[in-house]
Amino acid sequence: MLVLASVVLWMVVTKSRPIEPVQREAVMKAMDAEPASSFSQKTNHYPMPSYSMGPISGFETPFRVNAWHAYME
Repeated sequence: MLVLASVVLWMVVTKSRPIEPVQREAVMKAMDAEPASSFSQKTNHYPMPSYSMGPISGFETPFRVNAWHAYME
């Protein structure tokens, strides 16, 4: 039992080392790149296209697909 406790204690001590300076710099760069804001929201959804698609044939339905309105011909 004492051996098991010693092994667990050793693992906790070795895993809880402070962040290396190289990693710390990368983390600080990522944090400074864009300051935290309660209004800023980022998701991994498909970005809206910045180009014009032209007129859509058909009529608009009351349904939406992701961020786009659905149309039927």
